[in-house]
Amino acid sequence: MNSEPVVITDTGMVSSVGITARQTTASLFAGVNRQCTMPELYVCKAEDPEFEDGTALVAAPLSYLDSYRGKNRDPARWIALIGSLGFSDLMDNSGYNDERFAETGLFLSLPPLLKGACNDTESGFIYHFHNRIEKDIFPFEIYTFEGHTGVFRMIDEARAALAENIISCAIVGGVESCLFPEWLERLDDDYRIKSTKNIDGYVPGEMAAFLIMEKHSPGAVKRKHPYIIEGSASTVASGLQSVLSELLTDTDNPPIVFGDLNGESKRMEEWGYARTGLGQRLGDPVRLEHPADALGDMGAASGAVLIAIAMDCLRCNQDLRQNALIFTASDGGERRAIKLARISKPESPS
Repeated sequence: MNSEPVVITDTGMVSSVGITARQTTASLFAGVNRQCTMPELYVCKAEDPEFEDGTALVAAPLSYLDSYRGKNRDPARWIALIGSLGFSDLMDNSGYNDERFAETGLFLSLPPLLKGACNDTESGFIYHFHNRIEKDIFPFEIYTFEGHTGVFRMIDEARAALAENIISCAIVGGVESCLFPEWLERLDDDYRIKSTKNIDGYVPGEMAAFLIMEKHSPGAVKRKHPYIIEGSASTVASGLQSVLSELLTDTDNPPIVFGDLNGESKRMEEWGYARTGLGQRLGDPVRLEHPADALGDMGAASGAVLIAIAMDCLRCNQDLRQNALIFTASDGGERRAIKLARISKPESPS
């Protein structure tokens, strides 16, 4: 775990319930849900096709982009479009100055299926993404296709680059969409997406979220609402409980817990075991937030989405908890978590 203190100063996001980070979190707190059926895109297969009809896909799409969807059938092009919208919101929120470009790194988490789609998919995404954000390739760029834990891997990479003075500013983000017929069929065959055939599946979501990270300094702390990453932990062997336990150092100040639970029972079972094993260390009662209820599965964007929501939650936190514990789990066995704290006191609820 890298001990170099860093802060997150700004966020940007686009989701099915908001065209900005602020709108997304406000919609979530208000209980807004725009999941819908998409029979025009995909019909999930029946368990016995000879005797049953398939069921229309239920998803959480960026419905305000529907008029563009048919023109952007290529996954690299479409995911680049979503990513550019989240990036633009970050730029609007942060006042990022292009004079910092030479000392900025870009760290992006992308869907695993994008990596395996074809040989030039990754380069295609990079081309379309930079074309849309109207910026050249950053001096330092890293991409990962780890899935749910990808953003947290990128945060660790960014912390290391900041500590080594390779960069002075890190833009970390994640983009998620699997709403392409060929990808959906593959997920359907693997019993991953929710349907009458597979009630244990998840609702696919579309979103992008970005963060600006800097070293902890007086200049950074003067910004709007800085949050410090107090610690991070990861494992591929010990499970979720081990990762969470490593970050629960202050039993008198229990965190708000944010997770990437998405409706799949195996994720809930692992959380249940971790909750039982950690006992009172998570607080009594435990405050658990899992926004996939509204946003659908957050996939490669999970970490950045959860951080952006956690920051707003801590900013106007009615029970005055001072920190958030955020966990993610990828299909490959990776379990990653970070602990996030607000540097100043929470605002009084309005």
